Amino acid sequence: MLVLAVVLFAALASNASAASTPFIAIDLGTLGGPNSAALAVNASGQVVGYSRTTSSGAETHAFSWTPAGGMVDLGTLGGSSSTALAVSASGQVVGYSDVAGNAALRSRGHRRMGSPISAPSAAAPAPPSR
Repeated sequence: MLVLAVVLFAALASNASAASTPFIAIDLGTLGGPNSAALAVNASGQVVGYSRTTSSGAETHAFSWTPAGGMVDLGTLGGSSSTALAVSASGQVVGYSDVAGNAALRSRGHRRMGSPISAPSAAAPAPPSR
């Protein structure tokens, strides 16, 4: 019983110190508009999301931010808006653009457009139930 209490106390003490460790907020900036939003971060500290690009906020562009490179505009697939939703451990960014429902993947500086996303046809099988 004593060993359990010591282990439990040590675990609680380490959680308390982790909870009191302050975090550092970093202003990522914008791509010229009034605001931006970070949506995902990987273990390397690469942050992805979207930023308004005009003062009116009408257009948004996906971005990738790293401590070394700052905010990089990932552009769109021809429309006025895009959003980066996730970033892998290797730095691949996935998101969407407002052009005909296409998905996009950015890997090592190259953009790839996926197949158009369309509504399932009547003949398509139903997704598995959970």
